[in-house]
Amino acid sequence: MRINNCGLMFLLLACACCTATRAADIKGGKDDPYAGRYEGSEIRVYKSFEFDEFPFISGPFSATDGRIGSMQTVQGKLTLIGYRIPAGTSFVQVARNFRLRLEQQGFKVGFECDTAKGDCGSALDFAEQIRKPTPLPEPGQYEWDRFNYRFLSATLERPEGNLYATVWVTKNSNNPEPVFVYVSVLEQQPMAYKMIDAAKMASEIVQAGHIALYGIHFDTDRADIKPESKPTLKEIAELLHQHPDLKLVIVGHTDNQGTLDYNMDLSNRRARAVRDALVKQYGIATARLSAWGAGYLAPVASNKNEEGRAKNRRVELVEQ
Repeated sequence: MRINNCGLMFLLLACACCTATRAADIKGGKDDPYAGRYEGSEIRVYKSFEFDEFPFISGPFSATDGRIGSMQTVQGKLTLIGYRIPAGTSFVQVARNFRLRLEQQGFKVGFECDTAKGDCGSALDFAEQIRKPTPLPEPGQYEWDRFNYRFLSATLERPEGNLYATVWVTKNSNNPEPVFVYVSVLEQQPMAYKMIDAAKMASEIVQAGHIALYGIHFDTDRADIKPESKPTLKEIAELLHQHPDLKLVIVGHTDNQGTLDYNMDLSNRRARAVRDALVKQYGIATARLSAWGAGYLAPVASNKNEEGRAKNRRVELVEQ
């Protein structure tokens, strides 16, 4: 198939428009496959948690007892997304589109309210309840209105775990454009067991040659090991006692806050502190342990947000 110059120019302009639409999204932000995205919107806030709790609201605020009429705490994988809808978009149309999208995905809307109709109960009190787990952008108070919004909650029942979704559509009465949408989707599932014991450490080292540990804690900018690190240190010692031929390199890692020289020194001091604790407190032979610092040279996540920086601050055990 041949494309003439005009056709090629059209395609290039179309691609440029698509790129511009998505370029406004916050880095790392993505749509939830169930809730979808309203045309032309941009992601202002995005948060995702492998496991968390979420207050699922399915009733209005009750003035009688001063609380939400129906609210249950659900647990599982949680995604929170904040969208900005472009100016000139109907407030009603946005809310109805999200409802239709969820229904098309098999969700059943259990509760829906509109402050214009007064069926949310006390609009101010209801808003204060639903805003708590909602990822409002900064400064959030200027981008939503406690007295001008629509809210719905919906459930998709599944054998492998229910899905719970809420959609909050709001606009500021003093500045009715643009519209903001806050979507929350929780996939009900059991919490994964994350505690690292000696057996888990041994298995990871056999398979990968190393294991990253997040149970050893230090004060900011210091190499003093906090008391809450004791269970992890105890499991490392148990690993070494169970495998007397095993020799380890203890490697300290930091995030990228500060200079490279500073972080290399800090990570090295922290690695040595772990080695010294194992030798002095648990009787591990010094010859079986060495300690090095890698600073921020081996990240496992982006250092551009706190979630990523937390993953990069770790201690690794590497088999010699």
